[in-house]
Amino acid sequence: MVSNVPASSVYVIAVSNLPTEVESRFPSSPENANITSVQNLALNVNQLSDGTGGVAAIPLYGIGNITNSSEEMGYWETHVDLRPVGSRLEIKQFTAENDIKEYQVDGIFISSFYQFMSISGTPSSLIHKGEENDNHTKYKGGSAEYPDELPLWDYNSSGLGVFNNTTLEYASANIGNVWAYNLFPGVGTNTTNKDVPHIIIRLSNIQYADGTTATGPKYLTVKGYNGNKLFFFVKGNVYSISNLQFNSTNLTDKLTVPDPGTDPGINPGTDPKEVDVDITVISWIVQSVIADL
Repeated sequence: MVSNVPASSVYVIAVSNLPTEVESRFPSSPENANITSVQNLALNVNQLSDGTGGVAAIPLYGIGNITNSSEEMGYWETHVDLRPVGSRLEIKQFTAENDIKEYQVDGIFISSFYQFMSISGTPSSLIHKGEENDNHTKYKGGSAEYPDELPLWDYNSSGLGVFNNTTLEYASANIGNVWAYNLFPGVGTNTTNKDVPHIIIRLSNIQYADGTTATGPKYLTVKGYNGNKLFFFVKGNVYSISNLQFNSTNLTDKLTVPDPGTDPGINPGTDPKEVDVDITVISWIVQSVIADL
């Protein structure tokens, strides 16, 4: 039960799991605050829990209409569904086709992502990392483009996981674990304005079936999902790639990432109210997707 709600109030906003820095900007008297002052509070993707920490710390948001119960005059109530403000992307494993004999996954990097999102769900500042440089130092852990505070990459020059010589599969050394990234969903529609994150995978130590060895790192670029039919990510959804399959034709020497700006694969009374607030925390929804290379 929430007491002393102004008589003119018509909505209740509920939030949870806010980062400390965002909480410090929260209205000191939220029951008297303008609704937009809360809805417009900006979250930074750097503040989302690292994907390895799961989804428990992702901020939650919900809004409900205040109604006067027909059962009891003067009794006000509302129902609020608390939903995650972010989406989650997971990769379970990689599998090479028979034209590749051996390889190592050095790094996974998310590109074309939103840096900010309001608590109510409006994203801003689309970050597009662009093509790799000649020295191969951009898509590398701890670089200027992928600093430690950005939780949208994994990198290890010795490899992120374990290679299986028999199945040509590459997965986490810890059985059952995935590579996961929490991010803000875009603003596409079902027919236009594709707006999905790209995945850049850096590989090394590649040996081909014909006995030759690749020189330097190679790259895989995921710029779409489900045959280019997934137009945007949805808040509260986990997008799981169970097996990212590729062959030598999918590899590039110097990464060139499509520009999301041009590439279609990217873009009434006077007395205070006492309101009985019923809140339901909505579960995450797992969506299996196929990566487009």
